[in-house]
Amino acid sequence: MEVSNTEALWWLIALVTFWTVMNILSAKKMLPRNTQVSYGVVLLVKKAGNVKATGVFKKARDFLVVAYIVTLLMGVVTIILSIYVKLTTQRTSTVILVPGINITGLDLILFAINVGIAATVHEFFHAKTAVSNGVGIKGYGIGLILFIPLAFVEVEEEAFSKAQLREKLAVLSAGPVANMALALVSILLLSALAYHTGLLIISVSENSIAERFGLKAGDILISVNQTELRSHSDLSQYTSLNEDTVLNITYLRPGEGIKYVLIEKPANVSKIGVVITPAPVRPEVLTFLGVSISIALMSFITWMYVVNNSLAILNALPIFISDGGRFFIEVAGEKIGQAINIVGVILLVALLLSSGI
Repeated sequence: MEVSNTEALWWLIALVTFWTVMNILSAKKMLPRNTQVSYGVVLLVKKAGNVKATGVFKKARDFLVVAYIVTLLMGVVTIILSIYVKLTTQRTSTVILVPGINITGLDLILFAINVGIAATVHEFFHAKTAVSNGVGIKGYGIGLILFIPLAFVEVEEEAFSKAQLREKLAVLSAGPVANMALALVSILLLSALAYHTGLLIISVSENSIAERFGLKAGDILISVNQTELRSHSDLSQYTSLNEDTVLNITYLRPGEGIKYVLIEKPANVSKIGVVITPAPVRPEVLTFLGVSISIALMSFITWMYVVNNSLAILNALPIFISDGGRFFIEVAGEKIGQAINIVGVILLVALLLSSGI
């Protein structure tokens, strides 16, 4: 969903107004004691640590470490394959997402919501694993960087340093593993909800051929002349024919079932007057939720996968500031751990360069 220049301007005005007000309140010490504004565009709300221990998180500590190693291996393989594809085909398989540049409109909102959820789950798993393994936390909280939500946990460093190695590794592993779990859940949801054949009609032009033959917004075009429809090109190969053509269309109208229509397309007409997109969800879901909500739902789940998969890999990768960076320092010691972190940074930089950033 695109936003107009006017809408973008109003978003910018609202954002500037919000941060101006927050900075004024902060300067006058009118914010609650647990709330602070830093660097002009960072808002943090902190609470004292009162997370309760849970036996499940203590028992799962070895599983978390193994799951972290699997997540790391998946990330490293993904990065190496992305770099390989770029070097051998000159095609970019990885896209760097920049909010406001290549993430706009509804996608920007869904992206921000998913970042907030992913960060909260990530830190919650760190906190629960820590306290369940005898490592206290000073506090936790939520925040905002410009317009992107975040979450954080402050672990008691002295207690962490005295913990056994397996407990430390479990605490560090918990966040990336939680994000990868959410990424896997999103894949399952997409697989369960997706409708792999058909083109959803978003709108029908007035006085068009499609309107005259009874097609409506919400219909799903399944096939034309016995050719399955999976993309716009599958339909246009028939509608663009420069000859009188009969289009034998099979379509699904949610709530009414399969229907058929014969459309007579004149030679001088190359479009039947529909705006289409690949069918986002199963017909029964489309019937229940409607077109707009169905598309938004699938977009939300897609961003759920993209955000959590990205956070899992980035945090698993040893790059000094990540969970993975500290994981390898704890396992291999300061000197070797730092060397492993350098390798991680080199991999990340190579990925960024191969993406064309």
